[in-house]
Amino acid sequence: MRYLSGSLMAILAAATLASSALPASAVVIRENRGLAPRAGYVNSNGTIAFGTGFTVSHTGTGQYTITYPQSDFTYFPAMGVTAFGLNGGLPIANLNGVSCGNGKCKFMVGLYNSSNGSAMDNGFDFVIIEAK
Repeated sequence: MRYLSGSLMAILAAATLASSALPASAVVIRENRGLAPRAGYVNSNGTIAFGTGFTVSHTGTGQYTITYPQSDFTYFPAMGVTAFGLNGGLPIANLNGVSCGNGKCKFMVGLYNSSNGSAMDNGFDFVIIEAK
């Protein structure tokens, strides 16, 4: 290590400190290597902007259902969703429910205006990992 430059040593030290302070969820992700995460971006009208292997239904104002084949998952799928962009207000994204059965896994997403709590159409992105 004595041959490493000072800035490289600082980066290595910072990475070592950061890795020792990882939350428990990061450890689970690390253990699940080999299980491919799924991700996508959905436009406010319910069309798919990015991603493959899933369908989207825009079931009402601010309500979307993302559907994957159940065979895509070996373990329990866990989704994170984030509103993207501003469409007349600051959006809040919520995963309203997950249902797997009859060959499909459905993820119900709701988007709400942070000012008044009303449902609103807005783009969002998501990522799904599998929890062992």
